[in-house]
Amino acid sequence: MSTCSTVVVSKTKPQFKILVNNVLIIPSQTTGEIEMCLRLFFGFTSLYLGCIFIGLSGIVFAVVIFSVGLFELIMGNPELLLVILAMVFGFVYAVAKLFLLFGTMWDMCWALLLSFLIGLVSLALLVGLVVLFYLVHMNTLHLLLGATMCLIELYYEWIIISTWWCCRSCMHDC
Repeated sequence: MSTCSTVVVSKTKPQFKILVNNVLIIPSQTTGEIEMCLRLFFGFTSLYLGCIFIGLSGIVFAVVIFSVGLFELIMGNPELLLVILAMVFGFVYAVAKLFLLFGTMWDMCWALLLSFLIGLVSLALLVGLVVLFYLVHMNTLHLLLGATMCLIELYYEWIIISTWWCCRSCMHDC
């Protein structure tokens, strides 16, 4: 089952598709640019199931982050800015994953795009949180784990925008 289709720009010029490491690379006939669309989530399952996994695990992750931040706020943590930034990240991340779940389950392309855009904001908050946490505690292990989380989140955003592209271009093929 293909999860990405192309529109033929010209009937006289065929559209060429290249598959490299489960990434579909489509040379554009008009601009010469290359469009990249993921076909699979982690190389073996569909984008639909990948978005469901990202959404459900993201909701759990956001609830844990928000509740730990709330607990630290109630207990009187001296790094108030760090705690509030973590709670804001947890809330924004949860909203992004809710839109992802709604868009995936009910095939709403606008919700997938909104999830991607809010996800970019939450990714920026995550980067800020990791940098601020490192500046406060000066622990390189926390910086390494935070950078790994940022890279994983960036891959998730790529999955989400690929699913949106599929939803926008080939409605029932995802």
